[in-house]
Amino acid sequence: MQVCSQQVPRISTNAVDKWTKANAGHPKFKAIADLIEQVERDLVEKLELNHPGFALPERLTKDRYMRIYKKIFATLRYDFF
Repeated sequence: MQVCSQQVPRISTNAVDKWTKANAGHPKFKAIADLIEQVERDLVEKLELNHPGFALPERLTKDRYMRIYKKIFATLRYDFF
């Protein structure tokens, strides 16, 4: 199934690395990176979720949400490191 008729350009890892280094000091991106690190510390080290930043759906308990996030972070760590 084709969603879009246009060819999507691929971004190289070198381009991402250059962009990341060039923008690492920007306050907005630093705040996002700090929040991601805090969420990872809370989930991986403390095994708790303090501020999800939004209301969780009724069936998505805090424990389920934490398990999902742990799997996401484990996948990211595996892919990037």
